[in-house]
Amino acid sequence: MNIDNHIVPILGNIKLKDLKPLHLQSFYNNRLEYGLSKTSVKYIHRILHRALNQAVKWQLIALNVANNVDAPKPDKYIATVLDSNQISLLIKAVSNTNIYLPVMIAISTGIRRGEILGLTWKNIDFDNSFIKITQTLLPTKNGLQILPPKTHTSNRIISIPPTLKEILLKYKNNTNNINDFVCCNEFGELINPSYLNHKFKQILEDNNLPSIRFHDLRHSHASLLLSQSVQPKVISERLGHSNINITMDLYSHIYDATNIEVANNFDIFLK
Repeated sequence: MNIDNHIVPILGNIKLKDLKPLHLQSFYNNRLEYGLSKTSVKYIHRILHRALNQAVKWQLIALNVANNVDAPKPDKYIATVLDSNQISLLIKAVSNTNIYLPVMIAISTGIRRGEILGLTWKNIDFDNSFIKITQTLLPTKNGLQILPPKTHTSNRIISIPPTLKEILLKYKNNTNNINDFVCCNEFGELINPSYLNHKFKQILEDNNLPSIRFHDLRHSHASLLLSQSVQPKVISERLGHSNINITMDLYSHIYDATNIEVANNFDIFLK
């Protein structure tokens, strides 16, 4: 998408041997003015950098000009979360809708949207109460596709709480799916991620809840775990982060507040 929509239309007519750092710097500035986020332009820079590295290996060019260009640094992302009361209101709001199950899985496990929609019944071990993440459902130019998870660490096993287990068992016993996927529409078909986002947004608006992304339910799950003093390493493994530093950086503001609360509670014990 980045190649077709951004790189080719602007840089596609420049020969490799003629490509200069100024071309890339002007291109990045142009895309920012166009409305792309700093994060999106950073991704485009990575694509170009890797492609030009390959060109150097093939001796098509002598130097990778992307090394001499400063890609924009994305602003630090502060995760938006719902508190426990807002989560209770959300659960009531979605209880009689066709996105109840995806929402409950997101709140209870923190797994990604694509991992939820790509989940199959064979990935759920009801005897041992865990979900095994092995694939994800993603929209592509060829339609919805089942693909491997985002990273190697995204292949993981996640314990599920008894309430979610009960909900899943009820759905499994009462739903006549034409396939093995857990989350399907009323026709037994896969749920399109864009439909899920739209429906979720509408429910939030109708119930005066904060305007968040479906992905922010993942952050809300992590926030609730932190508020219960769950160790960041455990949360990192549950979310499928490649390392604990990602977890610590993403939820540092929540972790700091929780640390203060733990210290104050322990002070009461000492007294």
